Amino acid sequence: MSESAGIKFHNARNLLLRNNVIRHMRHASGIWLDVGNVNCRLTRNVFTDILTAHAGIWIEASHEQDQVDNNIIFGVKEAEKLTPPEVETGGGSGLYVLGSDKLIVAHNLIANCTRTGVHFRTEEIRIISGRGGTSRDHKIYNNIFYNSGESAINFENEHSEADGNVYAGLPGGFLRILTPGRPELLNIQGAQEYHGWEKNGRMATMQAALDPDTLQLTLSVSGDIPKVKTFNGVSITSDFFGAPTGDSRLPGAFGDLSQPFKARSLDPRGVR
Repeated sequence: MSESAGIKFHNARNLLLRNNVIRHMRHASGIWLDVGNVNCRLTRNVFTDILTAHAGIWIEASHEQDQVDNNIIFGVKEAEKLTPPEVETGGGSGLYVLGSDKLIVAHNLIANCTRTGVHFRTEEIRIISGRGGTSRDHKIYNNIFYNSGESAINFENEHSEADGNVYAGLPGGFLRILTPGRPELLNIQGAQEYHGWEKNGRMATMQAALDPDTLQLTLSVSGDIPKVKTFNGVSITSDFFGAPTGDSRLPGAFGDLSQPFKARSLDPRGVR
């Protein structure tokens, strides 16, 4: 099952994957974009109750820009690892991005992942389209990261960006740079000081629960969370529910967090 997923593509071009529910996965990722994917967009999907040695979303060996926005990734647990211990698989991550570049991850809710929200790894010796994957130029903007066991973001190196994200229920050192040399385990202040990231990042207090069978979300957020400039507003013009957002909006997948969600339905199927 390691080579399986709820949905799996190779060499996808101009793909739009929207308004799907991918849940109750066992020993497989939710979706896997594997090798040579270009201009693919995953938006307004729900990924929940996923038990895997990999991730809710796995993107591999793709050098051109793809985009993950306005999704709910909630409840990704790490399955038993069957590969040799030296083989990194990112088990229990919301997103696992292997040997890829230029990925946009914006305006998502990424919660209850046993390892990390977004995990990047280079694969420099694997030649795809004439070169190896550098794990550079990723842009992680305006997401909400909640209750991941290890960290929110694991960058492979410092050649990417993070800004406007909200972090809640996370351990110390939740922003990480893994190489070269010994890892850097940072918070918002450290990321600002040493890398110029997260100038608009915020900490918050949050409570959230999602029933994977009924897709009912309970959510409350407190703290100073101002609006941020909508990232890539050419394509991201509405929130998860399809409500128009304009040039500025709140971080995360929802345009309005002024009132707590009380068992609000997240089923996107049939919604335009």
